[in-house]
Amino acid sequence: MAELATLRRPHKNDDRRASELMAEGNFDAGLQIYQAKGAINWTRTQPEARAATVAQWTRDNAKIRFAFAYANADVDQLNRAIRAVRKERGELEHEDHAFKHGRADFSAGDRIQFTGTDKPRESIMGRPAPFARWAAASSKTARSQNLSELLKRAQWGKITDAELSEVVRMIASERNGDLYTLIQILGRAGSPKYRTIVEPYLHDVGNSQISALALKVLCRWWGLTREYKGELVRFLNGVDWDVDGYVRLQAIGLVGEYLQENSDKELLQIIYNIFSNNGERLLIRSAAYFALCRSEKIVSRDLRPSSLLVDFSKEINREVLERVERKLGGCGH
Repeated sequence: MAELATLRRPHKNDDRRASELMAEGNFDAGLQIYQAKGAINWTRTQPEARAATVAQWTRDNAKIRFAFAYANADVDQLNRAIRAVRKERGELEHEDHAFKHGRADFSAGDRIQFTGTDKPRESIMGRPAPFARWAAASSKTARSQNLSELLKRAQWGKITDAELSEVVRMIASERNGDLYTLIQILGRAGSPKYRTIVEPYLHDVGNSQISALALKVLCRWWGLTREYKGELVRFLNGVDWDVDGYVRLQAIGLVGEYLQENSDKELLQIIYNIFSNNGERLLIRSAAYFALCRSEKIVSRDLRPSSLLVDFSKEINREVLERVERKLGGCGH
């Protein structure tokens, strides 16, 4: 079972709370928050939703908008409708091309992906054509969308060696908002042999969320928790540049997972000390409590997500704490 415990993007309290609710599986309550603030509009049918989406996109032509549909057939209809608007404005010069599934219009600057092999034409199955070119030349929005698609394929092991090599190159030269996604792609599709690419982001790089991701890649996805114990201890104790506590929260969660299957008295003691410190932020203490529960093999489905806060006056499992204290030799200190 996968658990979404760290929410990176939402910055407003209501957005973050809605995301937390949906991460718990409570989509109804999460959607109600968005509906209350006017962020969701409902229609009775899909054609009505498609027409409303195209109309809104047309009205917002001065802004960058991403129109999304789930099924391929709906995507095709939405794409044709929006392209028709752009043709009426004279923004597209197109040619008609024949393909396996029918004919399609393309214009200069469109991005395509080959799904079949034609070796005389040097087309490579499943590989964007060419990856390096669109990575370097696409607009920021288009490039981010392409990287999101690549991340999805990386999660299923459908990324080519050439694409992975390009991701590594891009990480080395990245200086903008795509760095987080690039490291995610490498983490999902790569292996510990790329640890030297990820390691530098364990230090102050001006974005503690990226450092938290690097720690997760190395410890959770690549299974190197034991090798990076020193870094974990450093982050558990806190570093001055992790102002919002993203890296510390990540470290606490990773240690809790590690202690489910491994014994390490030093790490357990640090987690217990964080939990016991009334001066800690409530979110940090709550995460430490969940980590202690995990160390006692309390399965995740029996715990509230670590992004939520614990009411320490009534939600503490004393049996868990007593078992931890016995492991630590008495009172826990």
